[in-house]
Amino acid sequence: YTDIANNLRVHTFPSGEETLLVENTDVTISKLAISPDKSTLLMTINESPSIYILDMESDISRVIDVSMPIYTDGLSGLSVDWVDSIRFDATSRKAIFDFRTCDVLYESDCSSADSHSYWSIGVLDIDTGNVSFPLKNQPSNISVGFPSFSNLSDQHIVFDMQIEPSEGVVDELTSIVAIASLGGELSIDIVAVTDYTEAHIGNYGMPSFTADDSNIVFSTQVSDDLSLIMAQRLENYIPPEIKEYIFLNPNNLYAPISEPFTCAVLTLRTYG
Repeated sequence: YTDIANNLRVHTFPSGEETLLVENTDVTISKLAISPDKSTLLMTINESPSIYILDMESDISRVIDVSMPIYTDGLSGLSVDWVDSIRFDATSRKAIFDFRTCDVLYESDCSSADSHSYWSIGVLDIDTGNVSFPLKNQPSNISVGFPSFSNLSDQHIVFDMQIEPSEGVVDELTSIVAIASLGGELSIDIVAVTDYTEAHIGNYGMPSFTADDSNIVFSTQVSDDLSLIMAQRLENYIPPEIKEYIFLNPNNLYAPISEPFTCAVLTLRTYG
């Protein structure tokens, strides 16, 4: 975390021991992630395409500037505007992140008023610094974010997906949580819808796997004043006509409560 003096510190539980990592940072930190083996810290910066890697044992740091590949000789990689959410896999060898880029068919400069920006995901190899992009043919009307690895394999991920309406259709976003298998040919399956409001302005479920990978936990905006944290079993993640979800903590606020405290069962009907 950063303290009031903008120092970056690590707080250890339950001992309460604190370590100063970076003194008087002059940037706005977007996200931090510590590897499961406690050896590596990753940091992203607001409105920056860079990932900062700090070896917490040697204090050696590296910077990875993310750019998307392009397959035309003589041209540099496509611009990445902002790397935001980032999480390690269970082995501490890989990290998955989301990033904002823009559709070059509209405008190559993402800061331009004429640009059409969208979000996608990348996978970082911590040792080599190499970055791969699982969603190579992603259309710009689909944004993907808040990705997370499964806990028992680095071949399965879960993420938020928002689909913009087609031209001439009512201006509503479709918000879903989806799971993908990275091994071999990419396959994507829908886990759940995360926005049941009338306006459909979009909701991020911020999904993650449970420890044994049997469930996906995510938030759902049921109405304008009710959000829920829910769990969906993966044995049945391809949506049938009727799905059963578990309420982990009903919450009458716009943001979900982070710690579950009640349990009930809700049956929602989904079609399509």
